[in-house]
Amino acid sequence: MDRARLVFAPRVSLPEHLARHVHADLFLDTTPYNAGTTANDALFMGMPVLTCAGETMASRVAGSQLRAIGLPELVTTSLADYETLALRLAREPSLLARYRARLAANRATFHCSTWRASPTSSMTRCRRRGKIAPRPCPLPSLREHLRDRAQRAVSVR
Repeated sequence: MDRARLVFAPRVSLPEHLARHVHADLFLDTTPYNAGTTANDALFMGMPVLTCAGETMASRVAGSQLRAIGLPELVTTSLADYETLALRLAREPSLLARYRARLAANRATFHCSTWRASPTSSMTRCRRRGKIAPRPCPLPSLREHLRDRAQRAVSVR
């Protein structure tokens, strides 16, 4: 990879950080600890995530999010498969574009801001709210998403 394509950006506010996502093609998840909120943010902003699921809960979070939003093909189970798919996505922009389109379509029925590590509890919350099929869960605005994230951050501290 050409070093000029790597960008090390300074720390900025959350809205500015999320706005940067439009400049990236693909989120390459880490292993053995997957992204949680960071992968959620990427999906929320329309960026596909590629992950390699492991044996522990910490290594399966992004995979759970991808399965829930209808992109299970982006979950690999070996580093060899992860590398192969990453290279394929880099070399086949049309394939990556199809994943982006599916992500955009599936966002209308997946409420990213209420997703937690446990899909069962998220599904239960959506069912209680009457937001599971046949009616799709409404996608929150970016402002609502940021407000919810800020409220969760404050409640953790």
